Amino acid sequence: MTDVTPEMVEALLQERTVDIALSLNGGAITDVAVTSSAIAHRREQFQMEISISWQDLSQTDAKRAEVHGTWDRLKRFTSGFYANLAEADQKDIDDNYGANRTRLMQIKRRFDPDNVFRLNANISPAS
Repeated sequence: MTDVTPEMVEALLQERTVDIALSLNGGAITDVAVTSSAIAHRREQFQMEISISWQDLSQTDAKRAEVHGTWDRLKRFTSGFYANLAEADQKDIDDNYGANRTRLMQIKRRFDPDNVFRLNANISPAS
């Protein structure tokens, strides 16, 4: 996230079933060029983490749905997401990699042409 706005704070306060942490970016993260790694979001000031925990495995689907619902409501305040969000829309995934996408597609075609490693925010070798 580039900044914390009153509208965002109000939206965060509405989320009562999950844990949300904001951490400050900056420093060495911003010393690396955006296109020097897969991480395109090196200039944003904050990171937001949404998490939830449970012990009863019968609650897994409901708890995952709570986290995804929270993300759906809060993603408008962000400029992207970390690549472990596996259930994102393919267009959102492609947009998330920004200027790095073309280079990452070339790497994917070379090292994983059969798309074995696809259980993440996947870059398809055929994209």
